[in-house]
Amino acid sequence: MSLLLDGIVLLIILLCFFVGWRRGAAITLLNFVALVAAFTVAVLLSPSLSNSIYETFFKSGVTEKIAQSIGNSIGDGAEAVITGILSAIPSFAAVFLSGTSFDQGTVSQWIENNNQESINSAATAVEGLISPAFTALIGIIIMIILFFVLYAVFKALARLLSKFFELPVLSLINRVFGGVIGIAEGVILVMLIVSLVRMAMPLTGDTIPFLTQEAIDGSFLFKAFYTGDIINNIAGMFS
Repeated sequence: MSLLLDGIVLLIILLCFFVGWRRGAAITLLNFVALVAAFTVAVLLSPSLSNSIYETFFKSGVTEKIAQSIGNSIGDGAEAVITGILSAIPSFAAVFLSGTSFDQGTVSQWIENNNQESINSAATAVEGLISPAFTALIGIIIMIILFFVLYAVFKALARLLSKFFELPVLSLINRVFGGVIGIAEGVILVMLIVSLVRMAMPLTGDTIPFLTQEAIDGSFLFKAFYTGDIINNIAGMFS
């Protein structure tokens, strides 16, 4: 599986190289600028947008559903409350409860008064523990949408700008520079994909066969992007 991850990275970069080789330096450079701009804006905006969307449209509904589940099972004890909560929330959100204070002892303290106020407090506490799961999922969706929309807009602008250039017949040098810029495009695309994978990993519970932590650790190229080593090395060349 590790070889598959490295193969995907290599394939993306090679495809971008050959596309850049065919287009030449000028057009590839304009497309590269469009790609970088779309990637940067999408990465910068998606966290704040995902939080705003969750707070506005989902938070109250999630809290109410948890409170309803607690209210239905509070008379049967803490274990029943925990079971009810886990059945009321999506499985990707339940993953975020492992390793937290969500256990039988804590839940017993939350519900000991057995009134609406304690139910609401417990529901709010659980919502606070699982909210990162929802914002992460929303963030992935927002980042993908933003990237493709912005890339289409910036690429259209790049296409307009290209008409102001008198592009020479594609010589070997022009093709080579186009290929080099294409490699840079491929690196940006891989960075985007890896960013999405990093955001999705906590939601999957390490269950996707070719995207387990073991597969990532066993890879070379993919791991270099995932850990940021290759990004740090590139940045170091210009510092």
